[in-house]
Order: sequence, then C-alpha cells, then structure tokens
Amino acid sequence: MSCMKGIRSILCSAAAILAAGTIPAGCGDDSAKGPPPIELGQDPCAQCDMTIAEDRHSAAAIIRRDGKPTRIAFDDIGCLLDHMREHPEVEFTDLYVRSADTGAWLPAPEASYIMSPQIPTPMASGIAAYADRERAGAAGSQSGVNVVTTWTELLPARRKHMQDLYGSPPATTGPESPSRPDSSSR
Repeated sequence: MSCMKGIRSILCSAAAILAAGTIPAGCGDDSAKGPPPIELGQDPCAQCDMTIAEDRHSAAAIIRRDGKPTRIAFDDIGCLLDHMREHPEVEFTDLYVRSADTGAWLPAPEASYIMSPQIPTPMASGIAAYADRERAGAAGSQSGVNVVTTWTELLPARRKHMQDLYGSPPATTGPESPSRPDSSSR
C-alpha cells in the first residue's frame, strides 16, 4: 500500500511541475547548477509557451523563485532575451544557450553569437550561439552575417536587427542590455 502512495506522490509532483511550466532545480538545493534537461515535444517555452520541438537554438536559465532556484527553458535564444526584458523583477542567476554547431550547453555570457534572418530558429530570432568567436566567425562568414562578440552586445544588436526587419524594435520594459547575471566575464 505504501508503494502506491509513493508512486501517487511522484505522479502528482510530476503533474505539478508540468502544469507550472518550470523544472525545480532540486529540492531546495541552492547550489543547483546547469540547464534543465529538455523533453523535446513535451516541455513548453517559458516565454512563448510553445512546445520545445528542437533544441539546437534553445536556451535556459536558473531563476530564483520564492527563494529557491528554479530552472526554466526556452525554445529560442530570442525568447530568453524577451523574458529577461519583460520580467525585470525576476532574479536570473545562471543563463545557458545551446551551441548551434555542437549542441552543447554554453554559459550565455561566454558564448559568441551570430544573427541573420537566414538562420532558421523556432521563433525566428535568427540568433545562433557558438562556443567562441572563431566558430561564430566561421559560421557567419558562410552567409555574411553579423557576429556579436559579447553577451552584453546581444540585446542591442537584436533590437537593431528586429528594427531592420520589421521597422520598429520591440517595446522595452526592462534593461536595455541582458547583463544579468554576469556579463563581465569576457
């Protein structure tokens, strides 16, 4: 009988996590690090709420919610930037992006980025991350795209990119630069 209670508890916990759209960083462990595992075809993006169908351009963050670390995932690096801009009250403690060429998770402030409407991403941000400037430059030179060298340059570059594409930048309610949590690492 106690086995059934244990299984029921696990199932209820899993249902609560799915309903919340977030993944707890680990039972109140403040030292939890790293991006969440993403269940492709099941997990929703924390910004646009679309199901994350591919993770080549995905992003993730650890935020502090109710004093505890909580992992959240995004289907597109642009969604992470939008979430940071639209939710300045949220404490982002760690940021991660997927490397477009290797699929490895990278600390967002340490990655290099390219942007182009020719880069197909889930929410059409056209942003791809690479482990270093050389890899980003090599990928960018193949299609003549802009290489963004630092994390702090990413939001202003994206705003200009969106203005060039659509005529006006997205509304800003938060900081102009995604400098949280640590943009000085490069």
